[in-house]
Amino acid sequence: MNTNCPDCASENTSSFQMIYTGGASGQTGNRNVLIQQTERPFPPPDGSGTTIIITIFVAIFLVAGSSVLAGIIDPKFTFVGSLAGVAISVLLGITLFASAKRKYRNQIIQWQDSLLFWQNSWMCLDCSKHWQMEPQNERSGR
Repeated sequence: MNTNCPDCASENTSSFQMIYTGGASGQTGNRNVLIQQTERPFPPPDGSGTTIIITIFVAIFLVAGSSVLAGIIDPKFTFVGSLAGVAISVLLGITLFASAKRKYRNQIIQWQDSLLFWQNSWMCLDCSKHWQMEPQNERSGR
């Protein structure tokens, strides 16, 4: 694998991963700037807080909202009206939960793409050029 800089042909290059973990030495200036430029992407929060908030919202809405909705749907507040209020509350809760789950799944996909990009990024420590290397096949040892 050729890791020479594509611009200046220097051999003084390193992967973002190596620079970020502190294994690079070069003449590019301030070490903190190097770390900021090569910072590893972090995964999004696990989403459990969102799930808890939605669950609490649905529980409150089921208790308080079903009575109000039942009175709107059926002014006589019958058993059928109460069931309709609960059904609407449950559907709203399921919709909110599915939306939060979809958003979290998209954040994970974006993070995985960013991590792959970071893992294949290199930097010349002489001219500060950044570039991408093709991922190597780990089984072949190349």
